[in-house]
Amino acid sequence: MSYLAWKTSLGVLLLLSVTTCVVGERAFLTAMAGTEVLLPCWPTANNTNITQFSWTKDGQEKPVVVYNLKYGPSVRSENYSGRIEMRNQSLLDGSIRIKALKIQDEGNYMCEITLFPQGAEKKGIHLTILVIPTNAASSIPAEAGLSDAPVAQCTSAFGNPAAEITWKSSLPGKHTMIHVVNDNNMVTVHSNYTMTPHRSDNGQTVTCQVTHSATSNKTEYPVQLSILYRPVVTITGYDGTWSVNTHNVTVTCSTDANPEPTNYTWRGLPEGVEVKNAQVFIGEESALENGNWTCEAANTVGIGVGRVEVVLRSSNSSGVIDRVNTVILSTGIVGALVLVLILLVIWLKRRKQDTDTAPERTPSQAQDNEMITYASLDLNVPAGASVYRQNGQAEDSTVYADIKYQH
Repeated sequence: MSYLAWKTSLGVLLLLSVTTCVVGERAFLTAMAGTEVLLPCWPTANNTNITQFSWTKDGQEKPVVVYNLKYGPSVRSENYSGRIEMRNQSLLDGSIRIKALKIQDEGNYMCEITLFPQGAEKKGIHLTILVIPTNAASSIPAEAGLSDAPVAQCTSAFGNPAAEITWKSSLPGKHTMIHVVNDNNMVTVHSNYTMTPHRSDNGQTVTCQVTHSATSNKTEYPVQLSILYRPVVTITGYDGTWSVNTHNVTVTCSTDANPEPTNYTWRGLPEGVEVKNAQVFIGEESALENGNWTCEAANTVGIGVGRVEVVLRSSNSSGVIDRVNTVILSTGIVGALVLVLILLVIWLKRRKQDTDTAPERTPSQAQDNEMITYASLDLNVPAGASVYRQNGQAEDSTVYADIKYQH
């Protein structure tokens, strides 16, 4: 192979292994840490008067490696011991190969070709070592109501060069950026996403995007926000139909909170109920009575309070009024009216049957003993009304069915 052909094939090999750029007499190479790189060096013309090749780094006087006709190749720097070699042991080629690249290998290299008797010819190369950073993102718990607080953080550590961090979010906010140069010249980038946190933001997602020259695409890291707020409390389990005979039911102190409540305090409970944290069990020994029950739930942020007014129904739960109340609660006002009318019709039919089977009376007897019977239905039901009682609020509609007798 001719010198010119070998020189051309070497240049193609170099382009395939690393990223290279030539500006004037200076070349710029980029390689990944842990790989190897070839630093090319040959004279500008086919000159046989070469006596030595010498490589230095960052302007230091002590050479990294030297090759001459008499002594051959010689590595002069301990930092490259076992990692550097001549591409060809020939005075026609002074290219060197550096293996197992480290971040410390980055810098400006100078190849000096000694010509006799012309003097020296120099060629410069800047080598950049790419180090892929270690990336991570996480939430920063923030209390709702703060005017401005960091809610997420993203770190791109020990990279070269420094990574670029951006944020993607539907929540209004801004981000900060801090660069820290480590002892080994690698860079760590810290970024926080800052916003005004609200309770409704809990569980929402913001995304950290990291861009680095060692990778071709942006790497995304979703972060689920953790917004802290005190408990919002509701008491469930009481349906408004209890009586003194109600047993084996459970009332629960339900909460919406972050973090979860660690303590529950009940107030206003009757004797005999069983309390276990967020639940109250009404057993056979419980002495139910009217009253206001209160549950206080506490977490690290604060205390939330829920209330319910317990109103017991009369004991004759088989009576007409309790039936109407049950229908009102389950089917609404219209269902209650239908029930009352059905009961009224049944009673009138029975009354008519009793009258038809009675012995005949003379007109005078009928006039003296006539019993006037009528049924009146007194309704006081506002349009669109509903009946419920929970958390201390009540809305009542009144339905009356009266059976009256008059002699």
